[in-house]
Amino acid sequence: MSRTDRRTFLKNAAGVIPAAAVGARLGDSDRPEEADSAPILDAAILEAVAEIMLPTATLGRAGVEGALADFQRWVDAFQPAAELDHGYLTEQIRYGPPHPGPRWQAQLEALDLEARRRHDMSFAEVALDVRRALIERELRTEEGGGLPDPARADHVALGLLAWFFRTSLANDLCYDARIGRQTCRGIDSLPEEPGRLEADR
Repeated sequence: MSRTDRRTFLKNAAGVIPAAAVGARLGDSDRPEEADSAPILDAAILEAVAEIMLPTATLGRAGVEGALADFQRWVDAFQPAAELDHGYLTEQIRYGPPHPGPRWQAQLEALDLEARRRHDMSFAEVALDVRRALIERELRTEEGGGLPDPARADHVALGLLAWFFRTSLANDLCYDARIGRQTCRGIDSLPEEPGRLEADR
């Protein structure tokens, strides 16, 4: 992926977010354990949101499906009000946010209901530009100067995008290299320069 392609990737991925919601700030996040329950978020509607929010042309069908499966697992296993690491030289205990899943599922249902009332089709069935307009209207109410901690995102579309840009895959795509951020590559690999993603294609 050329430098121009990477720039286009970032521009398109963030294109539906208001300027006030775009930035580089990332907050604390929980590290949930695996859960065995049924998915909280409607898979079909979530995939329709992902087609707007994620760089689908870069990821491809399999990449989008893999990202959504990982996102679903993260949401399903989320631990509400989890105890967070406290700051240096302080004994104050901080706790994470409540579970975002029920609120996000209600938002997915609202998007689907609005699409059905306006266009007599589900959210997944309406054209991409219609979906984009519905999501943009919801994101105009978002406040803040950057991508939030995914778990604290007010809307599921922004939560999905914020979650994706924290992943090792997104980092690799931005640099067109198999960096493997937040993965254990072993100390022996430190002198090695990360390979290009193009070699994997």
